[in-house]
Amino acid sequence: MDLIKRLFSNSIFILLCSVTVISAQSGNIDSLQSIRAEKQGYDRALINQMIALEYIFVNVDSAEIYITYMEEYLSKSYHKNIDAYIKKLRGIIAEQSLEYEISMELRRHAYALFKELGDLNEMGWTARGIGITFFQLGNYDNATEYFIMSLAAFEKGDNERGIAEIYNLLGAVNYVTGHSDKALEYYNSSLEILRKIGEKLTVSKVYNNIGLILYEDKKYEEALEYYEDALKGFNLSENEIAICGLYGNMSLCYFEINQISKALEFIHKS
Repeated sequence: MDLIKRLFSNSIFILLCSVTVISAQSGNIDSLQSIRAEKQGYDRALINQMIALEYIFVNVDSAEIYITYMEEYLSKSYHKNIDAYIKKLRGIIAEQSLEYEISMELRRHAYALFKELGDLNEMGWTARGIGITFFQLGNYDNATEYFIMSLAAFEKGDNERGIAEIYNLLGAVNYVTGHSDKALEYYNSSLEILRKIGEKLTVSKVYNNIGLILYEDKKYEEALEYYEDALKGFNLSENEIAICGLYGNMSLCYFEINQISKALEFIHKS
């Protein structure tokens, strides 16, 4: 039984590092396709970018089609923001192919272009994406650098959701580097904003992360309460990986309080 517990514990944390789970929404794509049919030139290029972003995490081939449309337009009429969007999207695809150096180069270039344009929102999300990649690679210093860059852009642009996302990520960095007290401060700051704006999905992520700290502090019943609250914000069809990791975390708590049947139940669910 101890072996099962150790093996399952080692398999969960990687899932928790996947900070965002995104799926293409058919309703969104259908709506964007209808709008696209009525647009030409620059406006259509912008819609192509939005459709590509909908597809990019679930159907790269479809995303590629719309990025190619953007590139064809850019070859005829240069617009700096279209160029930046293309580099950002190409960078995401390169990361999915594990071409990290190419991905970083493309997204840094995109960030620089967005900065020239004064687009604080895109600066924030692009820096956040680069930071997440560094986080997943275990380069926490660089992850922190880009999260701070992202936070600065979001704060300047009064983007509360973005600020809350970065607080959560800075909490994650502090957690994995052994600074649980600081992590908890960031998580609580994130929760304060998220509750105000009604962002349930990210609230669930933060609840899960607080549960990890409580688990390490051997406060297993309290950790389970946070995990159960986290489940309420996840949709099984859209957040399957996150729910799988959450069930794993819950199983570990049940192991610790000697409720073996419950622990095995949640392992089976995961």
